[in-house]
Amino acid sequence: MKQFDYIVVGGGLAGLYSALRLSHYAHVALLVKSTLQQSNSYYAQGGIAAVIEETDSSQAHYEDTIEAGRGLCLPSAVHILTEEAPKRIQELIDLGMNFDQEGGRLALGLEGGHHQKPILHAGGDATGRLMTTFMIEQVYANPKYPYIR
Repeated sequence: MKQFDYIVVGGGLAGLYSALRLSHYAHVALLVKSTLQQSNSYYAQGGIAAVIEETDSSQAHYEDTIEAGRGLCLPSAVHILTEEAPKRIQELIDLGMNFDQEGGRLALGLEGGHHQKPILHAGGDATGRLMTTFMIEQVYANPKYPYIR
């Protein structure tokens, strides 16, 4: 019988990222509904928001997100998201994730009620598929990769 320290439920970006990080310290099982390519993250179009430019700020990103959410966002969750996003994006870049570039710099777009350009894309609107595929590769490349079921 296999023994695990953690069970991560869901094979989208959050589940893959969590399972990868945890697998460096413990035995992890990653439970998915069918295959790793069958997730909302994989099929997501558009981009991912993070404060990258020095002219932008986490506070501005927070305010734009709260406003665009029209009262449906949990402020504490938005605060965590907007504060942590730049660090998590940099971790992905350090692992080798390639986001679209223009002139040797990250190409940033404007979407969803933002006043600055915080949106990164990978392959244009294939960001979800490319990020998920990248994370699947990272999980399998890890010598202690999670058990996937």
